[in-house]
Parts: sequence; structure tokens; C-alpha cells
Amino acid sequence: MNHVTAFIPGLLALAAGGWLCAAEGPAVETKPAKEASVIAPKVMLYKKIGDIELNAHVFRPAGEGAHPCVIWFFNGGWGGFDAKKVYAHCEYLNSRGVAGIAAEVRVTGKHKTTPKEAILDGRSAIRWARAHAAELGVDPKRIAVGGSSAAGVLSACTALLDGLEGWDDPADPKEFSGRPDAAILLCACLDSTKSKRVALFGGVEGAKESSPMHHIKAGAPPMQIIHTRDDESVPFSHAEEFAEKTRAAGNRCELALWDEGGHGFFGYWDGKNKCFFERELYT
Repeated sequence: MNHVTAFIPGLLALAAGGWLCAAEGPAVETKPAKEASVIAPKVMLYKKIGDIELNAHVFRPAGEGAHPCVIWFFNGGWGGFDAKKVYAHCEYLNSRGVAGIAAEVRVTGKHKTTPKEAILDGRSAIRWARAHAAELGVDPKRIAVGGSSAAGVLSACTALLDGLEGWDDPADPKEFSGRPDAAILLCACLDSTKSKRVALFGGVEGAKESSPMHHIKAGAPPMQIIHTRDDESVPFSHAEEFAEKTRAAGNRCELALWDEGGHGFFGYWDGKNKCFFERELYT
């Protein structure tokens, strides 16, 4: 059975009254595939480390008031560095009254860093959004994070590593929390010890230090996991195990499993991915 339930309905429910994620529900008529509209975001520097500058590409909805916000990350394989890969996600959220921010993080290819630096940057982006909430037009108490594959792992880590020593950039303003209010995890390898790129973490023991599966705890923010059964890179059993353990810890965790779509079902891919329109962009 294909679940035609994605993160957008959940976010709209969150926007209405609290960060509650939608799981399975009635089928929704999809919009026909079309090119995403071109909306120019406001590009703002949110972090500087030596000569490295990291930007937040901000899509602000029309209208006054403090909007719920989703910070999207793209760091494919911990090496990808192109915020435009999630522009279409932000644009659609924007059209539904939710602010979207595509946040850059340090990656192995461009910056010769490790996953830890990317996670630190993700938490910095959350703090920055809260510190500049009035300017950005966002509600500092309704800031979610989201990402697919490695960016999904990063998103989970921003939530689950909160309060642990070593997972806050010393330069960040500590009066603002780096913990998201919700997380959207798409086809993420949530057990980093089983990742194909475990060497980037320094091996299995190093991977345990930040592996979401190894840091499940009570009091975590609500999470929405979306995975496909035919994911050729990350078995869907990872998502099932993580969701089960997260719920057992007393947390809200919704899991939507689709039969097909592969590991890249989440991507816009220059308008060529049918799954993006059928499963993500609908009303």
C-alpha cells in the first residue's frame, strides 16, 4: 500500500496549534506535476568560521505575524553543498504559510570537515533563527528542521544531542536553544554505525557518539519519518526500529512508509522527479 501522506499536512497541523506530526490518513488528490515557481530567497549570513561563511536562504511567507518555520538542510552523503537543492521544498512550505530556510552547513568535500561540524552548524542555524525571529517573521517556539539522507541524520542529531557536552559551538549565543521543536526525517540512516560512510565518523565507535539510534531519550521533540520500502541505500528497517524505540521512550514519532520511490524520492531534481510532485506537493 502506498501512503499518500507526507510532511506538509503535518506541518499545517503544527502551524494550527502545536508540533504534532500527521501519519497515515485519507488519500489526497495530488496536483499535476509542474515546474516549481521561482522565488528569490533572502540570503543571509548566519555563521562565520574563519574564512568560511555559511548562509541561510530565507523564504518568508506573505502576511504579517510570526510564522512556523522549517529549516531544511542539504548535505548529501555529508559532502553535498548546494542549498538550492531544497529551494522547491521551501517554496512550497512558503506558499502554505510556513517559512522555509535552506541552511548551509560545513561538508566533507568543500570544507574538509567531519559530520560533527555539520551537526554543530545545524544547531547554530536553529539558534540563529530564534535570535532573529522578529526580523525573519518566524515563531521562535515553532521551528522545525528537516532533511533527507545525511541531512535527515543531521536533523535528528540537532534534537537528540541537545544537552550533551561537545555538541554546541562555543561561539553560539547560549541564551537561545539549538534544539528544534520538531524534526522531519526523510530516508535517513538513523543508525550511524551501519552507515556506508561510517569512516567519516572515525569508525563505528566514533559513529556511536552522534548516532541518533544510540541517543534516543525521553523528552525528544516530535518527529515525522518518511521512508520507502525499496530504498536501495538505507533499509526501511532502520526507520521502523528508530520509530519503535522512540515511541517506547515516550516520544511522538510518526512513520510513513511508501512502497516505492527509492532513496531519492524526496528530491526535486530539476523538476524531473515525479515522486516529488505526487507525494510532497499536494493540497
